[in-house]
Amino acid sequence: MSGEINWFTPIFTPHNIFRVQTAAGKSWGDFIGAGLFYFEGFGNQLLEAGTNRRYRQIENFSGLGDNSQIADRFAKFTVENIFPSVKIGQRFGDSYLRRADISVFHQRLYSEFEDTSAQYYNLGIQSNWYLTNFYTIDATLSLGFARAWDQAGNDYDEFFLYIKLFRN
Repeated sequence: MSGEINWFTPIFTPHNIFRVQTAAGKSWGDFIGAGLFYFEGFGNQLLEAGTNRRYRQIENFSGLGDNSQIADRFAKFTVENIFPSVKIGQRFGDSYLRRADISVFHQRLYSEFEDTSAQYYNLGIQSNWYLTNFYTIDATLSLGFARAWDQAGNDYDEFFLYIKLFRN
């Protein structure tokens, strides 16, 4: 079982959004891995089918990359600032760049698996570029960076670049 609570509010200017997310989960009983939580980084793929802000997903912890963290119970806290979009309105052949935005986020993850616990922190930035191609297809080009570290002082860096076709 897992869940999340989100709170959004404008801060400083009408279109600058401050977001706080709290998520937690717990699994019970014997299982063969199907009931566990697996935290990983951005999960780089060039073409994306999911959301363009993956760090918001419950089982995502940007910066970890392929170093996934397994948990049977967890608590995750996210603070994010979404800066106002910048209208660009520039045409490149059959493509039209409508606008771009930047998000800065920080997360903390506390996880437990069997008798061990771990704490992770991250800091990241993501930029989304909203395009219209061939006059009808919407796409979002996203790029960013996150650095994660644990309580032992190990750190992990992760860059990503992906495009989401058809809807933003």
